[in-house]
Amino acid sequence: MKRMVDLRCPSCAKEMADQFLSDSVTVKCECGSDMEQIWWKRRTQRSTCWDEKEAVVIFERLNPIDEASRFSFPARADKPTPPGMIRHVARSDREVGQLERMTKTLNQDRWYDRNGKGFDT
Repeated sequence: MKRMVDLRCPSCAKEMADQFLSDSVTVKCECGSDMEQIWWKRRTQRSTCWDEKEAVVIFERLNPIDEASRFSFPARADKPTPPGMIRHVARSDREVGQLERMTKTLNQDRWYDRNGKGFDT
C-alpha cells in the first residue's frame, strides 16, 4: 500500500520529504546507503480535563428553603465555599452534563453558539 513518507539518510543526514512510496520499497541515497523513514511524534492533544480557571463550580445548600434556592451559581470558579453549602466542581464535559442533570439547567457554553443560537436552529 502506498503512502506519504519522509526519509532520512543515516550516513549523510540528507532528508527527502513527502515521498509517495509503498511499504516494501527501499530508497538509496546519493551516498549509496539505504534511507530510513522518519517517524514524527504526534502533536500533543489538549487535555480532556479542564484547568482550574475553566472549571464549572456550583454550590448546593444542605437545608434549602425551597427547590429554587437549593443551588447557587457563583460568577467565578475560585470563590470560596460559603458555610453550610457543598461545592461541586466540573472539569470536563461529562461532569458538566452531570451537573446539568442535577440542577435541571443548561450550560450556555455547552449548548449554544457564540451568536446565541442553539444547535437545533
